[in-house]
Amino acid sequence: SAQFVLNRLTVQNRDVMLKEMLEIGALDHRSLRACVDIIFDKALQEKLFCDEYAKFFFQLFAAEDEVQQQSMLYDASASGPTLRATLIEKVESMSSKEVYENLFHHHNQM
Repeated sequence: SAQFVLNRLTVQNRDVMLKEMLEIGALDHRSLRACVDIIFDKALQEKLFCDEYAKFFFQLFAAEDEVQQQSMLYDASASGPTLRATLIEKVESMSSKEVYENLFHHHNQM
């Protein structure tokens, strides 16, 4: 599961964990929301590793672009929610107070 993969995420194994996330279908339209929720929530809960989760998101963005380009070659009508759109939706669903408190708390711990 995505939770299991992310529990093992480190600076040294980020590429391996990315491969595992792709193998379990984390970017699949059905799994995307859960994947974003898990990564986002872990970043908020484990503030010392927040930068790693952000870097992992960037790697997922790049992987998603590649997957979408390949799928468009086979099915020009292939579309659905993207990782970026799902992440933005997640952030927008939080109240401004929640976002501020999480960012301010993270900043004070650094």
